[in-house]
Amino acid sequence: MPTCGLSDGCATYCICSGVISSYTVTCTNPNSCCIDEFNRKTCTDELTDSYNCGGCGMTCGNGTGCQGGNCTSCSVSCGGTTPICRNNGTQCVCSPTSCSALGSQYFCNTTSGACSCTPNCIGKYCGADGCGGSCGDCSVIGSNAYCDAAFTCQCTPNCTGKTCGSDGCGGSCGSCSGSTPVCSAGGQCVCDGTSCTAYANSYCNGTSCACASSCAACVDTLGGDN
Repeated sequence: MPTCGLSDGCATYCICSGVISSYTVTCTNPNSCCIDEFNRKTCTDELTDSYNCGGCGMTCGNGTGCQGGNCTSCSVSCGGTTPICRNNGTQCVCSPTSCSALGSQYFCNTTSGACSCTPNCIGKYCGADGCGGSCGDCSVIGSNAYCDAAFTCQCTPNCTGKTCGSDGCGGSCGSCSGSTPVCSAGGQCVCDGTSCTAYANSYCNGTSCACASSCAACVDTLGGDN
């Protein structure tokens, strides 16, 4: 099937259809070009479309835009991911190749004129999605969890130097009771303001119960020396 263009003998209309898209479009403008935009056939004007300037698929080079079917210099300074222009040279837009510098999943959205990205989390449970987002957060498992090279969450429990508290993977390093019922931030069992009242003349010195005065009752109950 012929593609409408300026010099392809396609008269005043073009009917597009293809394997990718089931849409059929009739372009009534004699300068129309049938293109497949995001798997949907559409018509565009070869006189003004910088992606199809003077013919389908004929993208203007850097620093130029389509005017009257020819690529002419932009009236604004364009570069980076938006190296070409449209709207009579006043709007900088991306080119078919300018977005690849951002990553393999970035592409030029010719409708908006800006780079877009398609996230990819197929087979991934964590890690980057290729568009600045995430496929999953391993920290919900525990502070020691991490994402491995296969994009799967792994976790290594760690209780070194700890007698209580979290092992970093959702488990426990132990529990506290008796005169030291509280687990400190450092993973140690310590006393609190009430846990030492069971012992005569004793108090909590911040970590364990201690004697308030030299007395036999305190020594007997705590099992220590005066």
